[in-house]
Amino acid sequence: MSCRPFSGVVVFVLCCCIVPSARLEAQGSAKALIAELKSGDSTRCMDAGNATSEHQEHYQKLAAELAVPLFDILEKGPCPGSALTALVNVGPGIVDGIDAGRAIAALVKVVEQGLEPSASPDAASDAGSAVLVIGHFGAAGAPAVPVLRRWIFERPDESFDRSYGLRALESIGDASAPVVPALLPLLAAPAEDDERAWQKNELRHDVVRTLGWIPAAAAVSAPALMAALGDADYGFRNGAIESITKIGAPMVPHLLPALETSDAETKQAVLKILADMGAVAAAAAPAIAPLLGDEDWNVTYQAGEALRQIGPTPAGIAALVKVVGQDGKEDAARTAAEILGGYGSAAKDALPALRKAAASGKWSIADAAKTAIAAIESGG
Repeated sequence: MSCRPFSGVVVFVLCCCIVPSARLEAQGSAKALIAELKSGDSTRCMDAGNATSEHQEHYQKLAAELAVPLFDILEKGPCPGSALTALVNVGPGIVDGIDAGRAIAALVKVVEQGLEPSASPDAASDAGSAVLVIGHFGAAGAPAVPVLRRWIFERPDESFDRSYGLRALESIGDASAPVVPALLPLLAAPAEDDERAWQKNELRHDVVRTLGWIPAAAAVSAPALMAALGDADYGFRNGAIESITKIGAPMVPHLLPALETSDAETKQAVLKILADMGAVAAAAAPAIAPLLGDEDWNVTYQAGEALRQIGPTPAGIAALVKVVGQDGKEDAARTAAEILGGYGSAAKDALPALRKAAASGKWSIADAAKTAIAAIESGG
């Protein structure tokens, strides 16, 4: 499972107060960094943590070497907050240098402490950093899913760092599926007079994108994602499209009913999603082929693009053959023949129907069929 990068978030959180370190240059060693963090001097620790952001690319190359000593400091001091800053900045490379079980246990403890009612602002900030570091571990971070759920729902509504928990769930992937039912209510648009509408709307956008990283929960998230395609918020709607496309094949059965609607705009949107999915949307090809004869030109265009991107499948080819032989749908028949020709030798089963169409009295269909036959027979 690939991990979603945190770089944009890290820059916002950790780079706003960077102070150049007099002790750590861009080419500082791992040993020198750890020595600063172990100094116990708050200024030196802060400078060391900031140096990993200022010279992030360099320290990321040392991630595996830094992992154990940074977690030693996190667990035993003396500067755990600065160690967390460094862990966020050195990135996913730390997973190669430390046992994931030990690391996740330590990070979960920090998050739990930050969620306590009596937690100080510093403890809450450290917990947010720990949530980001959990994301570095990808699927190995699965044991942290319960505390990530708490982070999302127990942080105040106005806290932008709630989204850190969503990013970590994305990295973990399918093991985050148990949390999805609880996330769905967050997709609701806030009331216009809600004084926290801005924060809730931002979280809403984050949640709809997070669903795309958890395909195992598609059966649960699909109705909400499909409903989001009709949302008035353009950004939210695009987030849903992105997630549906990312989930891929499990979403296809949920997309097919939308192809039967009379609304041309909806059909266009769904066909574009299926085209972007490509071959994983093969099951949709038989339902797409008849739309080559739709009354709306935009729909017919998107249907053709979807079939080209999906590529040849036995069921899709059979559906296109029916369109080629359809009376009264000259444009659709011509387009179907062109698509079959584009499939090359994979569409050899369509040759009998194409030969029949080549003898048609309608020039455009006959010409397209002859061209398709040549392409298929040549293996093009």
